[in-house]
Amino acid sequence: MTAAAWGLGAAVLPASIVEMVEALTIVMAMGMTRSWRSTLMGVAAALVALAAFTAAAGYALATWLPEAALQLAIGGLLLIFGLQWLRKAILRSS
Repeated sequence: MTAAAWGLGAAVLPASIVEMVEALTIVMAMGMTRSWRSTLMGVAAALVALAAFTAAAGYALATWLPEAALQLAIGGLLLIFGLQWLRKAILRSS
């Protein structure tokens, strides 16, 4: 395993944990305010939908889209979102 792969894993792990805690908070809030049965059915449906979408989108991206085009598109989106977050942070601090 290369150093880049370790660096990517080290960056993705905390982000995934943060998202997992947020999702768990929403599920617990829904389970406590409504019935646990409908909440868990919703979680199961969401997991099935996520797995199907990930499999379809992953296959399509890997098969039909050149890697350079994908990197350019994702890099552009990250730049746009990052600049928006930077602007909001500057406005908050001033």
